Amino acid sequence: MKRTMKTPLAAFVLIVGLAGSRAARAAPQHSAPSKKMADTSYGRFDGGVSLAAGLGASISASGPRVAADTRIRYIDTVGVFFTYEAGLGVPDRAAQSHILAAGIELRPLFLSRWALGLDYGSRYVDLFIDSLAVEMAPYWVIGNARNSLQPGFQTSIGFGLPLMGQASGLMIGFHGGLRWTPDDLTGGDRSPERQPFATLILGWQQPIAMGIAVR
Repeated sequence: MKRTMKTPLAAFVLIVGLAGSRAARAAPQHSAPSKKMADTSYGRFDGGVSLAAGLGASISASGPRVAADTRIRYIDTVGVFFTYEAGLGVPDRAAQSHILAAGIELRPLFLSRWALGLDYGSRYVDLFIDSLAVEMAPYWVIGNARNSLQPGFQTSIGFGLPLMGQASGLMIGFHGGLRWTPDDLTGGDRSPERQPFATLILGWQQPIAMGIAVR
């Protein structure tokens, strides 16, 4: 297996994976010679960077919203995301009808599972487990009045279910967590309110050949 890396970030994450892979290979091999080794990366090394985009719905204490979600990931392990939520026009919630979030996403399980040669007999199960993500982002509440852009902060976890059994293709994504409101961050008079939210996204993920080769 040959690996080439063009960025310090690529070097870091691949060194972790390579160390685990070498440890696994040092163990005695008992598999039948005729058994062909499966690709348990499921296409994620076809491109160093993957793009994912989709549409869906979000629900929180301030009401339901339609949601658009875009994510850029490196080796399906670390990346950034942008989410825009638009309110459904409920009059008494108009001041909080739109939310824009931009943050980071970390998926810690894929490289370690792949490097150690672990799989669970189903590509759908493997990909679902690998998709566990920890997410952090500032967000902005966009009101109807001028200069009504208010900052907040959110943390969440996410999962994804591939519908085509590969890292590319149609995906269902779930993201749920807590939002700290603008008043919480600015020290308002009322007690902090951590507002739960959940988002369901139907989208498409596509690898882009860029800066990595695995043979």
